[in-house]
Amino acid sequence: MAVWSRSNAVWSNRVTNRHGNLIISEFAASDAGTYIVLDSEEKLLITLTVK
Repeated sequence: MAVWSRSNAVWSNRVTNRHGNLIISEFAASDAGTYIVLDSEEKLLITLTVK
């Protein structure tokens, strides 16, 4: 299963991982940053930068 993580920041309670989907509710400036998802072998699948 793929797992989202956020580099250099703390997840807020508005950011969740539901069934492999990254959900950002009520987006705030503090949610900006780089999010990555790795597969079960820890290989990079997706990099998402939110500004």
